[in-house]
Amino acid sequence: MADWALTKQHQLSLGFTHSERAPQIQELFANGFHFATRSYEIGKANLHKELSNNLDLGYHFNADWMTAEFTLFHNWVDNYIYQQRSSDQLFNLKRAVETLKFRSP
Repeated sequence: MADWALTKQHQLSLGFTHSERAPQIQELFANGFHFATRSYEIGKANLHKELSNNLDLGYHFNADWMTAEFTLFHNWVDNYIYQQRSSDQLFNLKRAVETLKFRSP
């Protein structure tokens, strides 16, 4: 994070972060009923880690009578891991159960 004091009342800030998240074990190898969500989950063993780059640009105003802060941000994400609903339905005790598959673009 970098901060610049333009004047006593006006400051700018700029930040860049990078993060990574490896797939969780259930995202890789799930293959069964999940009782808490009443869904059948199917993992995907070849998922790659998620990558995220984040940029923040901020403006800060400080005065005796007011303080204000505005921040703009943008995130770039690659290999986002999510659960995708399947059109397949399983029936358990005559109630529909949703099938969820872990995916990554």
